[in-house]
Amino acid sequence: MKSQDSNYVGIDCGKKSLEVIRINSEGSYERQQFSTTEIGISKLINWLNPNDVVGLEAGSQSFRIAKSILNKGIQVIVLNPGDLATIYQSLKKTDKEDSLKIARLIQRFSNRRVTDRSGSNG
Repeated sequence: MKSQDSNYVGIDCGKKSLEVIRINSEGSYERQQFSTTEIGISKLINWLNPNDVVGLEAGSQSFRIAKSILNKGIQVIVLNPGDLATIYQSLKKTDKEDSLKIARLIQRFSNRRVTDRSGSNG
């Protein structure tokens, strides 16, 4: 499951864009932004690495994005918005900050995974 060299990726899904941050094992991070179009999601998928653990909040687009990531063989954690109270209570509420908080959260608690219950990959 997790390894010492896993990267943790937090995604904040907006209506038109995805704010994405990757934290590596040394704690440094890299930010990216992708559109929520099929092309944007494809660019996100190509940007991700096999050792990434991806977290995103459950929402209208989350499961479509999560399934695309899973199809690449990358671990995904879809978080219940009710469990993210610390994000919503924060004084600093921006999409970039939310993606960082999601990445840090899954770095500590990466125990929920999305699986394709239909038994198909497409």
